[in-house]
Amino acid sequence: MSLQKVSALTVIALSLAACGGGSGSPTAKSAPTAPSVKPGNQSKNDEAKKAEEKRKAEEARKAEEKRKAEEARKAEEARKAEEARKAEEKRKAEEARKAAEALTRRAARAGIGGGIWQSETAGFDALNDLNAKQAAKAV
Repeated sequence: MSLQKVSALTVIALSLAACGGGSGSPTAKSAPTAPSVKPGNQSKNDEAKKAEEKRKAEEARKAEEKRKAEEARKAEEARKAEEARKAEEKRKAEEARKAAEALTRRAARAGIGGGIWQSETAGFDALNDLNAKQAAKAV
């Protein structure tokens, strides 16, 4: 072959490789390019992104409302449970007071007297007086 034919073939092969066409040789592949976006499609894409962001924000808002409602429900249940506990304690205290009154009435009917024992010495209580009396008997 002559030099002129080799040069012509080389130029053709290089131009085919550069434009991505040709005989399908493995070195003739071109790099993928980003798809071109038309101005009308760009605004549609922006609108779609904004709509998606708005939808996500709405979902987050609803999830937060649901979480707050659940917390409020639990707080209300705890408040009601505390009220029920206090009411039960009050009921039991009233029942114990009535039982003590009934026992006192029965003792009075049976002739068992009761009284308030106060210390004759200032700063002493009934237990101090009792201990002093027991110590005096032991001597």
